[in-house]
Amino acid sequence: MLHQSFRALGFALKSGEPLIPALKRQKGKFKKAAKYVEAEDTLTESIKKAGINRLALAILRTGEYTGKLESTFDQLADFFEARYRYQSHLFFSLLKAFIIIGAIFGIIGFYMQTLEIPLPHFVLTIGLAAPSALLSVFFLLLLLMPGFNGWSRAVTLKFGIAAGLSFTEMKRIFAESGLSVNLRAEDIAGLFPLPKEQKKLIVNGQETGELDQSLFLVEREMQRKLNSSLESIERLFYYTSIAVALGIFLACVLLLAGKGLSEFLLKLQ
Repeated sequence: MLHQSFRALGFALKSGEPLIPALKRQKGKFKKAAKYVEAEDTLTESIKKAGINRLALAILRTGEYTGKLESTFDQLADFFEARYRYQSHLFFSLLKAFIIIGAIFGIIGFYMQTLEIPLPHFVLTIGLAAPSALLSVFFLLLLLMPGFNGWSRAVTLKFGIAAGLSFTEMKRIFAESGLSVNLRAEDIAGLFPLPKEQKKLIVNGQETGELDQSLFLVEREMQRKLNSSLESIERLFYYTSIAVALGIFLACVLLLAGKGLSEFLLKLQ
């Protein structure tokens, strides 16, 4: 996992170990990156060529530019750990929905089989289509990662300022790293698409000389929105699964009621 590798690299540099041996001790593409560094490529270019993760490039380039690689690796470890937790939260929300749907479908299927009544076609269709639809939504959310992008932008801005970069340096480094930066921006607040109230907070921080504190508040607010997004996604999966389970249950109850009524009417005849 990326956060573990970056955490280990941070520990290695703090203990005085050279960068190349530290990279070689990591698994996978980090060994490949070590070969590029040995060939006198920059660390950022080496990470890029090794295909590790493009999200790391802006922070890595900042660390190289300012000579603060130790804190850079710590920041990257925190960043990718948050990303891992986000993805894990999405996965377990989906898993919980699958368990609810699967449990009700299994119980009803077993009961209907005991009564020797075949499950109707539309119930089988719902039972198969609902998980497929939820899985599609899961992959869409995993791609878009609502709430995470705003938080990651706030973190990147905060790290750039903490590293001592000027606005001009930040714009150049972020653009070179492949981030979607507004090249026409005239201040830090305009670099990334952030909510209006957050931009105003950053501007106030610049005007009052409290930019560090304002970026801390922006990051905290974006973290709150990130948590809110995750809660909304969890509710989406949960209530959808409950609705599908209730739909299957009611459909089967109506089917059994209709069958019982038909048998009763036949006996009367």
